[in-house]
Amino acid sequence: MPRRPQRSGKAGGTAKPSGPPLWVLLALVVIVLGSAIALLITAHTRQQVVASYVLFSLVVAVITFGILQSTGTVRRKDLQLGGAIVGFVVVLWILLRVPNGEMLEVAGDLYIDGIPPQTARICLLETDLADNCRSLEAGNKGHFVIRGVRAGQDSVRLEVTLPGPLVPKVVVRRFTAGQAIRLDLRAADFPVRDASAIIDTTSAALRACRSDLAAESELFYVFDLASSNLDAERCNAFLNVLTYKLERGIREHLASYQLLADIPVQVKRCTQVRVRQKAEAEAAGRALGAPGVLWGYAEENSGQVESVLSFTALAGRAQTVFSGVSSTSSLAELARVEQPVDGLFLALVSYLLGERYRSEGKIDLARRCLLHAKELDVLSGDIEEDLDRALEGLGGASPARSLEPIG
Repeated sequence: MPRRPQRSGKAGGTAKPSGPPLWVLLALVVIVLGSAIALLITAHTRQQVVASYVLFSLVVAVITFGILQSTGTVRRKDLQLGGAIVGFVVVLWILLRVPNGEMLEVAGDLYIDGIPPQTARICLLETDLADNCRSLEAGNKGHFVIRGVRAGQDSVRLEVTLPGPLVPKVVVRRFTAGQAIRLDLRAADFPVRDASAIIDTTSAALRACRSDLAAESELFYVFDLASSNLDAERCNAFLNVLTYKLERGIREHLASYQLLADIPVQVKRCTQVRVRQKAEAEAAGRALGAPGVLWGYAEENSGQVESVLSFTALAGRAQTVFSGVSSTSSLAELARVEQPVDGLFLALVSYLLGERYRSEGKIDLARRCLLHAKELDVLSGDIEEDLDRALEGLGGASPARSLEPIG
């Protein structure tokens, strides 16, 4: 039987395999090229730049080998590449060798509640370099220098991490080459991930602080100071004097305005319980059933003792107020009995006492206490808003007259 002749696409030739339609290749080029350009324009990290280079190389491979039907081969002893992969690899190799521009340094100083932290970690986000973090110790006094800012960049994002199970804080600052950045942050900016991770509200130390007089009096607690370089004996001596000064000074002040009635105000030390964050203060204060707690920390730097005292009020929603940074050559100077009690503490106690009177139906006393807290004119922010709402609820948003001390 005679053999059937074979057909060919062209005379004297062989059929070539058909590729994707031209419109598909053009659509792919437009999509990938647009993505590459957008990624390169918005790139902040080396990884994002490399990803854009990969997309550009893919576009070149599609155009040269998919549309123009070019060919190429790369041969080495241990490697042989052919086809579209050749253009992709060659273009990517060329792009990766292009310098990314000058890298500048960002320098600055970190303060937590006005004091350089003993330990901290600062990372420069969105940088081309992998070594973009610096660990700070006491000797650094809050100063840091990190290299990795690209020339022409007008702002930087820094992530600050403090020791303990605390949520890091990310801040954005304007950047000018050669100018230091000052980071003034508060301890309250670093909330505890889980307050129970540090404060055990069932601990023996916290249980020992509880008093049977809490229901009969307005009982405030003073926790131990957090400190990394002050010995416990000095801190205890300071807190003992401070507790005595606060109790005596607050009582005398409130009594002079006839605001005490039949509820005594007491301030008690809570030893062996150290609070570092407001979430811990809230958890410990509620476990004690206290209307408010006092806590803080102190550090010794260059012969000066710097301290920050904080008051957490627990009437309604918890509010924490910071007294500001105090600096002195001795802790004893901060608790001199002959000096008056800080007006901030007087206003807070008057506010909390007013809230207690209101809960007991003693409306006149409640209004007078709240008005007095308002007239001291030291509260601000959320706690002032709570105070105003409480006064409005009692019909005393506008004081009829100022209270005058007796005697």
